[in-house]
Amino acid sequence: MKKKIAIFLLSTCIVMTGCSYEKSIKENQAAVEQADAKTEDNINNTVSEPKSEEDATQGNLSADILEEQIKEQSFDIELDSWGNVTFASFLPVANENGDGDVQFRLLSGKDIIYHFPGITEDNLCTGQTFKKVIAVAFKDYNKDGKRDIIIINEYAPQTGPNKEDSYKQIRAYTQEDGKKEFLIDSNISEYLNKYFYNDTIDSAMEGITKYQKEMGEEAIYYGDYSIVKCVGTAQVYAMSQEEIEEVIGNELSYAPVSFAWNGNTMSTSYSEETYSADQFSEDFGIQASELGMKEKEFLAVSVLTEGDFIGQNFYVIDENNLLVYYEGVFFKAERLALKTD
Repeated sequence: MKKKIAIFLLSTCIVMTGCSYEKSIKENQAAVEQADAKTEDNINNTVSEPKSEEDATQGNLSADILEEQIKEQSFDIELDSWGNVTFASFLPVANENGDGDVQFRLLSGKDIIYHFPGITEDNLCTGQTFKKVIAVAFKDYNKDGKRDIIIINEYAPQTGPNKEDSYKQIRAYTQEDGKKEFLIDSNISEYLNKYFYNDTIDSAMEGITKYQKEMGEEAIYYGDYSIVKCVGTAQVYAMSQEEIEEVIGNELSYAPVSFAWNGNTMSTSYSEETYSADQFSEDFGIQASELGMKEKEFLAVSVLTEGDFIGQNFYVIDENNLLVYYEGVFFKAERLALKTD
């Protein structure tokens, strides 16, 4: 489903992918060549008192470290394996060259329980100046049931003709399978920066969807389904009991460029978004858990085709079950046959 690459140490790779200036391709190349002359390229600066090795390890959050926390880009969040924690952004540690990079940690109360890996092993960004963290989002973009983290940072070159021109850089973290650990998703990060899907979180999600399609990664919901039962309704719905019963047994089919309802096939594309259980409850007046949704976030999908059909809007329960929504009524759809390699 995805390729996870821990951290690239080779400066050439960082130069080629870390600095996607929001200028023309020609200007971008000139900036890359200049940064390459100073070795690794990527980001930093910000004056702060150096921290001791003891302070920098897992453990108690000292007062001086707290002073460097970027409060507006720190969030209380429930993360798989960690539970309720604080995702915290911190200013870089100052050094003689001014090339430290922004830091990210997980906090539990006053304890540091996890340090996120940097772009380089020593968390440096030679030749660049860190400006600020623009945005942080928690999205399960690879559909593995675990929240990934997408971060947009702003940097500027320390020297050269583009010194005054800042640029944005995406960094995507994904959770390691079976481990209490995050890794930098280098493939996704490089793609988003290379093709300038790094302005906003929305543009990043658009770029991720395009990347996954280019890589031939099939959506988890592709396949054939049968609606097996009605599982509930919103506070307001527009179907009679007879109409609801007529939907049971309807067959649906979702493919990359087509959608079929009871054998009627039409060309289509899909719109996807991550939907929270809290938002679901607010929108429909019913708890998602009462309808079979186990996760706090799940994928909401709309079939982008003209007309009004059963199966046009649904939520992914898991790889074999969908929650289909139609006129205020929720139906469970089960996969007719499991996917085979």
